Amino acid sequence: MFDKRTRQGLATLIMLVLTPIINIAAFNHFFDLGIPLTLGTWFLVFLVGLFVAIILVALFLASILGFAFGKGLVGVVALGATFLAIPVVYILSFNFLLETAVPITGESYIVVALVLIATMVLSGVLRGPR
Repeated sequence: MFDKRTRQGLATLIMLVLTPIINIAAFNHFFDLGIPLTLGTWFLVFLVGLFVAIILVALFLASILGFAFGKGLVGVVALGATFLAIPVVYILSFNFLLETAVPITGESYIVVALVLIATMVLSGVLRGPR
């Protein structure tokens, strides 16, 4: 029906719309927040995702520089710390932009990591095979 490029473009647009909705629903369910699903909160959660992506790129570049200019182990440790920090940065930016109080605990870390992984898997399923 659609060629590969069109299907992947539609999947990207669908995920751009669905990801903030999935994150709002997950935070409401797991952390009992009661965030309304409005265009304003959708936009704020979208900004949370952008903010986390910008921080991820910056930390990734810093770990690459640590790998290039320092010892190899420094870059590997920085890269690992970058990926482990993603749920914490997401919770902090979510708390800051939406003025919530989600605690940073082991449980909230795992829940946020699983929600982020689930949205990535859903994105891959919607895009289809390469």
